[in-house]
Amino acid sequence: MRIKNKIELYDFDDFAQHLLYDINTLPKFNDPKHPNYKYLPKGYAPAHRDISWISYAFSKRTYSYMDVCSKYGLKLISGRDEFRDRIRYSMDDWFKEYQECRNTLINKGLQDFEPDEGPNTQDFSKKCNVCNTFYVAAQRAGLDVFDIGIALGFYPRNPKRSYKNYVITDYITLLKEELNSGLREELGLYEDEAPRLTSLKHERSWLWAAILRSDYIYTDLVRAAGLKLFLDDEGLRGLNGNYIHEITGVKVIEYTRNLGILSFKEAHPSAIDNLNAIDILLVRHDNFIHQIENKQNIIFLPRDIHLICIDITISRDINFIIEKFYKGYQGPEKFLIVVVFEDQFINIQIPYDVKYRDNIRIITIEDYANFLSPNNNGEIMNFFKYLRFLVESIKRFDDDHFAQLEELYKRAKQRLKLLQKRYGFRQKDLEIFLKKNRLYNLLRMPQ
Repeated sequence: MRIKNKIELYDFDDFAQHLLYDINTLPKFNDPKHPNYKYLPKGYAPAHRDISWISYAFSKRTYSYMDVCSKYGLKLISGRDEFRDRIRYSMDDWFKEYQECRNTLINKGLQDFEPDEGPNTQDFSKKCNVCNTFYVAAQRAGLDVFDIGIALGFYPRNPKRSYKNYVITDYITLLKEELNSGLREELGLYEDEAPRLTSLKHERSWLWAAILRSDYIYTDLVRAAGLKLFLDDEGLRGLNGNYIHEITGVKVIEYTRNLGILSFKEAHPSAIDNLNAIDILLVRHDNFIHQIENKQNIIFLPRDIHLICIDITISRDINFIIEKFYKGYQGPEKFLIVVVFEDQFINIQIPYDVKYRDNIRIITIEDYANFLSPNNNGEIMNFFKYLRFLVESIKRFDDDHFAQLEELYKRAKQRLKLLQKRYGFRQKDLEIFLKKNRLYNLLRMPQ
């Protein structure tokens, strides 16, 4: 039984039957020896993340995953009680509990770690009740335990310790071994397909971390393995979105830093309270005012603004864009600019319950170019227009235009390493600057 290529034809009962089929047949719920086994009590349905097709499937329907579970008498394992106990947690609390979980595994002799390693999926879900409770609660809170770990300098534990000396053929071997040992069935892949990197993150976190820390591009590994990525429409847009974030981010960092403007990539504007990362963060100081703000007529910034948060998206989902307004990107001293590739979204009505909604603007990619560089003789504008052309042209994974976008992404990744060494534009660099200037409280959610 397979959902791929049939999802648009599924009705309510089809979803339920497929769900019950997966609960009763997937090794991860039925075989205690499975590397990612998760105990599922009788009468319970798994969390939506535990079956990869659920999130996408129900994003296309007026009814929810919970509706299907309720009709068929299934209780949803959601970690609701565990989350309620942590409802007032700050990010410091989540960081502290992550480290406590890691120390618990070590002190009880359940697992040892390299200095830069933390628990992987199996460690969290199977080895310790305390760790599993934390893992479920973090999911319920909308957090990713691996993102928490990486923020602390810990990558998911790799059971194959020799990976640090791996070459591309070793990663290919690992990927194929995992596909053949049950991952293919878990994700419903064909023989010639490889999972999306985001799926790998939650199903085989250690392999995801190993690839992330290598010098290889995942799509190159997939091709070298003789496979192709499993990409539905949502997956293709997600991959394109990742590429666009990296390409535009590197371009903007290099451009603004050359002007002497403090800019940061993938920073956390509300780091005290959450790990939501923004694509680009600009500091409003003298160079920004003279080089950008006073020369453009796209956006008016209120006097109290210190940080400008810029989020770029190619999404066609209005709700996905609206969700950005609730992430703490804007506040009394923070301004959010959402850059869209679909022009019709610039007129989205910002909900009235959004805090500091007047400090939000939605603009097109062309307006973004004019905002950054009104007197740049079109160089930034032409580059962004070319990106729009590529995004609009891509229809399938092996499209020629996708290859062009992927090549830009590879160049951006290479350039990023050089820029980071030269400038320093990560979260730690931002926090050092804010603490030095007594502005650290800007990293709180708006009250």
